Amino acid sequence: SLALIFAGFILSIPVFLDTVFFLLIPVGIALAKRTGKDFVLYVIAISGGASISHSLVPPTPGPLIMAETLQIDLGVTMLAGIAAAVVPIVTVLIIARRVNNKLIIPLPDAFDDAGRSDNPPSIFLSVLPIIIPVAMISYASIVNVFTANPPTWVAFVGNKNLAMSAGAAIALALWARSHKLSSHSLWKSCAHPLEVAGVIILITSAGGAYGAMLRHSGVGDAITNVTQGIEVNYILLAWGIAAFMKTAQGSSTVAMITGSAIMVALLGPDAELPYHPVYILLATGFGAMVVSWMNDSGFWIVSRMTGFNETQTLQTWSLTFASLGIVGLFQVLLFSWLIPLV
Repeated sequence: SLALIFAGFILSIPVFLDTVFFLLIPVGIALAKRTGKDFVLYVIAISGGASISHSLVPPTPGPLIMAETLQIDLGVTMLAGIAAAVVPIVTVLIIARRVNNKLIIPLPDAFDDAGRSDNPPSIFLSVLPIIIPVAMISYASIVNVFTANPPTWVAFVGNKNLAMSAGAAIALALWARSHKLSSHSLWKSCAHPLEVAGVIILITSAGGAYGAMLRHSGVGDAITNVTQGIEVNYILLAWGIAAFMKTAQGSSTVAMITGSAIMVALLGPDAELPYHPVYILLATGFGAMVVSWMNDSGFWIVSRMTGFNETQTLQTWSLTFASLGIVGLFQVLLFSWLIPLV
């Protein structure tokens, strides 16, 4: 279960959460068939691990757009997201084991073995497409922190577009090698992944446009007027806005993009916070986990892929998301007080 949590967490950094679940649920089913137990444990471990990085660690679209909207360095956002994931990972493990002891759900009859290779790459090569972009961006951020005038090549190496392109190139090379694809077959095989990527880009763009519309509509001024004269905790407010948006429309990515846009409009250009604005980003990410229910596409993917009915999905997937969002909020509140980073 711990291995599946980390696998979900790592894979969800560059890949959408729904896709990560498609990739890992066959592994969970195979493990449950081999051991004859712990199916619920494996499902919650996969979905919990993936949901954490999906909401906290760029270059996943939601955190990436939040970092740009709040004007926070991308490397700082990555490092903060990874650090903030430790407590939630432990939380997922505790929830998974307790729910697994209470719920007995039979395995689905079959799962798809398509896409497997007879010549898979080693574990080191397999994680390179993920590690290389994260290392390039983080390296540039660390150098900028400790060096007053870093050389220009550092900024070039840490450019997010170059880093993601390097990761994509390595992934394509490994794919072609493991499946023995010619250049023609490789590009033909890219058609479906590009279709999936196109949908993700449309969702992200639509969420950004929605957030910009809300920002220009004056919602920030409206919230300011309502809360005038009241002691407002911006971390709680960011979490609450994201949680409301998530519950209302289902998409965590749209909730993160919209929530960060509203917070920027609310704070204004000259806001002075007693803590680093990355805590606003983390609070928004955790808020975007609450609540995942029937209007969330991820809810139905888990339900159909695992054979869970709606009640069982609420007891596993939805409970995990809500618990992580609440635990994450208390964690952000505590660390913004203990380690304000300003």
